[in-house]
Parts: sequence; C-alpha cells; structure tokens
Amino acid sequence: ESQSSAENTYSAPIVNPVPESEAESSSYFENCCLVTDGTLAGMKTYGKFAEANVLTNSELGAMTCNTTKIESSFGYLTPYEIIKDKKPDVLYIMLGGDIGTSDGDEMIANYMTFINSLHTALPAMKIYVMQLPPVIYDSDTVTNEMVNTFNTQLLAMCNTLGVYCIDTNTALKSEEGKLAEDYWSYETLSLSEAGLKAISDYILTHVS
Repeated sequence: ESQSSAENTYSAPIVNPVPESEAESSSYFENCCLVTDGTLAGMKTYGKFAEANVLTNSELGAMTCNTTKIESSFGYLTPYEIIKDKKPDVLYIMLGGDIGTSDGDEMIANYMTFINSLHTALPAMKIYVMQLPPVIYDSDTVTNEMVNTFNTQLLAMCNTLGVYCIDTNTALKSEEGKLAEDYWSYETLSLSEAGLKAISDYILTHVS
C-alpha cells in the first residue's frame, strides 16, 4: 500500500539509473547533504561534501535509518530530523552496509519509510539513492552477488517512489566484477581516498 501511494511523487519524469550528464562544478555540493552508513563515512575527510553535511555513524544502516540518532549541530537526532532542519536542496543516501546481517526485504521496507518521510516533509528536495559499491572480495557474510541483488531492489524502490537512483556500483567495479583495487584501502578496510573521489566525480557527472 505504501508503495502504490508513493508512486509518481515527483511531477518531472524520473529516468533511472540517472544517465551521464554535463559535469557540474564542485560548488554543486554546497547545497547537498549525504546520509550514509560506514560505507561512505570517509566522505567526511576526503569527499567534496562539507563535513557537517555528512550524516553518519557506526550504528546507522538500512534497518536502523529511522531510529538511529546522530550527533549534529541541531543536537542528537535521527537523520530524518536533521535533514528536516537543514533543508538541503539535494540529498544523497547510501545505506545497506548491513546486508548479510539483516533481512533484505525489511531493509528495503525501512529505507522506503525513511524516503517517504523525507519527501513528505521536504517535497521540493531532490533525493538520490546511491547503489552500494562492489566488495573487494566475497566473504561468508557479504558477496558481490548479494550486493547486486540489493542494488536491484534499490533501483526498483526508487522507480516505485519516484526518486533518483545512481549506479555508484558500476562506477567502482573492475573487469572481474569486484571493487577495483585502487578503490580499496587494506589499511582502513574501507573505500580508499581514490574510491571516495571517484564517487564524488561520478555524482557531478550524473545530475538530473
């Protein structure tokens, strides 16, 4: 029911995944916020978003995006509450690092609730859902097949809700179908500075 009621919430037609566009300048990020789990936490240091506009902590995930609270200049609040106060022109979201430990359908359901709440509160704000990057190697917990399945669910979710979806998975994928070595840091066990820069550049060339 929530899916059908949210269809066509934007008046302009949505094409997903967002196709390549003429590159925006870095000033584009000035009015953008990012909500992310640990996947893009490094954007606080190496990304082009202002540090205060990157909302993240270790407890945030697709399952917990409606309940986890984050430190901010507005206080200790949920991402929804912070974004509602900040009122950015554009919001980017990358959640799903909890795949392998949470039920995929429940993750999508909570993700949808989060987006619907935001769109109701800030209908003029553009929302971009970012697909999860590939993993550097398959593990007992997470495989690239699982990532691909979740990303397919994200794309369907975006089409249902009428929000944008960008393919930040393919942007970081090697010919072998896994995360490119240059985009991974074995020291921090997270995306490298080069990987975060690649995502920032991809955002600037995929704007609707």
